Amino acid sequence: MSMNMFFQAFAPKDLDAMRDDHDLIDRWVESEARCTASIDVDTAWDVLRHILDEAGFRSDGVADGVLSNGCDFVSPELVKAQAKELSVWSRARVRDALRAIDEDAGLYHQAVYQHEEGDLIDQYDVLSAFFQEAAERGDGALFYGA
Repeated sequence: MSMNMFFQAFAPKDLDAMRDDHDLIDRWVESEARCTASIDVDTAWDVLRHILDEAGFRSDGVADGVLSNGCDFVSPELVKAQAKELSVWSRARVRDALRAIDEDAGLYHQAVYQHEEGDLIDQYDVLSAFFQEAAERGDGALFYGA
């Protein structure tokens, strides 16, 4: 069984409500009724997190006991900061960073992405676009593995 990483963007007031009342998280995330965007970076999350030096994967809060494995909160300010960090990356730079990873680094699904670079680069594009769009709207986000 593989673990994917899911991201959802929310208006700041909704993100604050979920921080204050964790009972809202499962309901709002699963229904996607209140989120402004939702993505899944498949199993590429660990390799991307490593390559991008955590850009797109930093949080400023955690909720345990929700969504099976918990979730991480990303404030609107941190969304903007990470969008800026991700914007300096290019597809070529991501590809070069992937090729530079030590084969014994032990990253989740590393061998898959080292053989299928295009899939990882496509997931980078999805992640970067998500953060850019959320930053433009002034949204916060949360992410979780499942």
